[in-house]
Amino acid sequence: MKKAGKIIAAIFASICIIVSLITAGIAAAGKFAQENPELIQENMEQAGVTVSESDKTDLEAFENLMKDVDFGKVISQGLVGAFLSVIVLITVLINVSKIPILTPAIASVAALVGAIYCGWLIAFFMVVALIGSVLVLIAKLQESRANSES
Repeated sequence: MKKAGKIIAAIFASICIIVSLITAGIAAAGKFAQENPELIQENMEQAGVTVSESDKTDLEAFENLMKDVDFGKVISQGLVGAFLSVIVLITVLINVSKIPILTPAIASVAALVGAIYCGWLIAFFMVVALIGSVLVLIAKLQESRANSES
């Protein structure tokens, strides 16, 4: 159970790092586009991009939708998700012989905070990493209980 939990938590924490950084990067580009629409328009004109009338209405609807998105919050969720995923990855993989329950407990708390704070895509991977971390924590608790009884 401990080995399976470590594998699950490590794989999904690694995936979550990548997803979080991609999310933060896309949100940063979206924030730039949101703050500089005239620059985007100029670049489209310089590139010779022509937009048909039917596409213009779709583009305007998309622009109106993007005006309401808080890209700063998405950037912070992505960066926090990446940071917490690194914590989960490191703490689930290291072994501390004096306090064996500490590192999986830290990983579980970090994954729980990430699952609560981050957006739904990052939260999905954090929940699976949380399940893996909890499996490791349960195995360590059983192991320490068996050691204390003998």
